Amino acid sequence: MFIKEGTFSFKVPKMNEKQSDKLLEEIKTIKNLLVLSLQKAGVKGDLIAKALGVSQGRLSQMLATKKYKKKNGA
Repeated sequence: MFIKEGTFSFKVPKMNEKQSDKLLEEIKTIKNLLVLSLQKAGVKGDLIAKALGVSQGRLSQMLATKKYKKKNGA
Protein backbone atom coordinates (compact mmCIF):
# COMPACT_ATOMS: atom_id res chain seq x y z
CA MET A 1 0.00 0.00 0.00
CA PHE A 2 1.31 3.45 -0.87
CA ILE A 3 0.44 6.58 1.03
CA LYS A 4 0.89 9.94 -0.66
CA GLU A 5 0.92 13.09 1.42
CA GLY A 6 2.15 16.42 0.18
CA THR A 7 5.39 16.01 -1.71
CA PHE A 8 6.46 12.56 -0.52
CA SER A 9 5.17 9.02 -0.60
CA PHE A 10 6.16 5.82 1.14
CA LYS A 11 5.24 2.16 1.13
CA VAL A 12 3.55 0.80 4.24
CA PRO A 13 4.85 -2.69 5.06
CA LYS A 14 2.45 -5.50 5.92
CA MET A 15 2.48 -6.38 9.61
CA ASN A 16 1.15 -9.14 11.76
CA GLU A 17 -0.86 -8.37 14.90
CA LYS A 18 2.13 -8.58 17.23
CA GLN A 19 4.12 -6.14 15.09
CA SER A 20 1.24 -3.69 14.82
CA ASP A 21 0.64 -3.85 18.60
CA LYS A 22 4.32 -3.08 19.23
CA LEU A 23 4.22 -0.17 16.77
CA LEU A 24 1.07 1.21 18.42
CA GLU A 25 2.75 1.10 21.85
CA GLU A 26 5.78 2.94 20.46
CA ILE A 27 3.54 5.61 18.93
CA LYS A 28 1.70 6.04 22.25
CA THR A 29 5.03 6.42 24.03
CA ILE A 30 6.18 9.08 21.55
CA LYS A 31 2.85 10.92 21.97
CA ASN A 32 3.23 10.93 25.77
CA LEU A 33 6.81 12.18 25.51
CA LEU A 34 5.69 15.02 23.25
CA VAL A 35 2.92 15.97 25.67
CA LEU A 36 5.37 15.93 28.59
CA SER A 37 7.74 18.09 26.58
CA LEU A 38 4.95 20.60 25.91
CA GLN A 39 4.06 20.68 29.60
CA LYS A 40 7.69 21.24 30.57
CA ALA A 41 7.85 24.09 28.04
CA GLY A 42 4.97 25.76 29.88
CA VAL A 43 2.08 24.98 27.53
CA LYS A 44 -1.17 24.85 29.50
CA GLY A 45 -2.93 21.51 29.85
CA ASP A 46 -6.18 22.80 28.38
CA LEU A 47 -4.40 23.72 25.13
CA ILE A 48 -2.69 20.34 24.93
CA ALA A 49 -5.98 18.55 25.64
CA LYS A 50 -7.74 20.60 22.97
CA ALA A 51 -5.03 19.75 20.40
CA LEU A 52 -5.42 16.06 21.24
CA GLY A 53 -9.20 16.25 21.16
CA VAL A 54 -9.61 15.09 24.76
CA SER A 55 -10.72 16.64 28.04
CA GLN A 56 -8.23 17.91 30.62
CA GLY A 57 -9.29 15.06 32.89
CA ARG A 58 -8.52 12.50 30.20
CA LEU A 59 -5.15 14.14 29.58
CA SER A 60 -4.34 13.79 33.28
CA GLN A 61 -5.33 10.12 33.16
CA MET A 62 -3.14 9.53 30.12
CA LEU A 63 -0.10 10.93 31.90
CA ALA A 64 -0.78 9.58 35.38
CA THR A 65 2.27 7.93 36.90
CA LYS A 66 0.49 6.56 39.97
CA LYS A 67 -1.86 3.59 39.68
CA TYR A 68 -5.13 3.84 41.57
CA LYS A 69 -7.31 0.93 42.63
CA LYS A 70 -10.98 1.04 41.72
CA LYS A 71 -13.30 1.27 44.69
CA ASN A 72 -16.05 -1.32 45.02
CA GLY A 73 -19.37 0.03 43.84
CA ALA A 74 -17.75 2.89 41.96
